[in-house]
Amino acid sequence: MKKIVLLLIAAGIYTVASAQISTSTFNDFEDGTTQGWDNGSSSPNPPTNIPDGGPGGAGDAFLEEISGGGAGPGSRMIVFNTNDEWLGNYEALTIVLNFNAKTPTNEDLFIRLAMEGGSDETTISSTTAVTVPAQSNWNEYTLSLDAADFTLIDGANTIEEVLQDVTEIRILHSDTPSFIGQSIDATLHLDNVGVIGLIGFEDQLAKTFQLSPNPADNVMRLDAQVAMESYAIYNLLGAKVAQGVIEGTQKQIDVSALQSGTYLIEVASGSQTTTQKFLKR
Repeated sequence: MKKIVLLLIAAGIYTVASAQISTSTFNDFEDGTTQGWDNGSSSPNPPTNIPDGGPGGAGDAFLEEISGGGAGPGSRMIVFNTNDEWLGNYEALTIVLNFNAKTPTNEDLFIRLAMEGGSDETTISSTTAVTVPAQSNWNEYTLSLDAADFTLIDGANTIEEVLQDVTEIRILHSDTPSFIGQSIDATLHLDNVGVIGLIGFEDQLAKTFQLSPNPADNVMRLDAQVAMESYAIYNLLGAKVAQGVIEGTQKQIDVSALQSGTYLIEVASGSQTTTQKFLKR
């Protein structure tokens, strides 16, 4: 059984109408099923559980989704889930969707997260997609679940109201924000689809040090009220991807070698450490 390290820091208390999404929500497809991921009963090519060849190698199962292009059922690259574990209140936590993906076909895939919810069944979509390159190998990707990172597609509710009461979640290909996906002749492989919690530490950290720009392209700057000694950068699976020494209250950090996604940077000063998330574009 594959395991994921959940980085869960300091819980907050919220009053919401819907059940709060759990940071234990995680689909690794090791049970031989699609774990609720579907693309509609009329599709000629529904998602399939492939028992071998995932990011873990031999014996690692994954989900395969094939879209045929053109028009009609099965033409668009899209999978959706309405299982209870994926439904409820996403806004009460600071969380991201983390997954592994690759494509063996010849088109780049622009993967977005889309949701339906709220009293008016309003739909929203990730404003910015992550790119799964054509003929790619397995890579790790992250899509933000912050309200600021979504675009309203259709309906009378606000993005925040949708995130408070999600009734359907979708992973799809589209070069613009969309709830229905885009027609393409391609194949998408997905694995280790899970919710990771990064809960409620921003206010405390803002008093300790400032990180800019965030999102970052190549270089980030740290500014602190006290002298810093070292830093370490972790991906959302808990793996350390960079580290270095700091001498003083300012530091420029080269992040150009990091893949696009969400990271945590931990800064040490004496016996104290503090952590903040950032996005690498």
